[in-house]
Amino acid sequence: HNKMWFATIHTDGVFRGWQRVITDTDTVVNWQSPTLLNGWKQYGSHKVQFSKNVLGEVEVIGSITGGTVGFDVPAFILPTGYRPLQAFHFIGVASSVGTDSIPQYHRTQIATDGTVYIQSCSNTVNPNEFIAFGFKFKSA
Repeated sequence: HNKMWFATIHTDGVFRGWQRVITDTDTVVNWQSPTLLNGWKQYGSHKVQFSKNVLGEVEVIGSITGGTVGFDVPAFILPTGYRPLQAFHFIGVASSVGTDSIPQYHRTQIATDGTVYIQSCSNTVNPNEFIAFGFKFKSA
């Protein structure tokens, strides 16, 4: 699509460079689905997807089920261009099945190589019933 730019000129008349104008068409993102690993599958209609916006922010949404929880067990890997500046952790909603409807959570790490690990889950009865994502980070 077309990109619009404008020139910046200081009050002394010196050209200071070009700046890009962001428009509503720039806000449209392309959602992609990662290849799930180690037994993880999409959870119902809450499909795990990721996108990157015009500001370089990567967003991950959706839910997975049935895979292996573990510190060194990848759930999926984000491709080059969709990876964080530094490793970080996300705390999200996990299934409460088997825990008398007590809200449950998971701890997920996103490494700088794009690997996403479901490191642990508070639901020790059904730790992989579902793991929900809803986070955003600045890409490297």
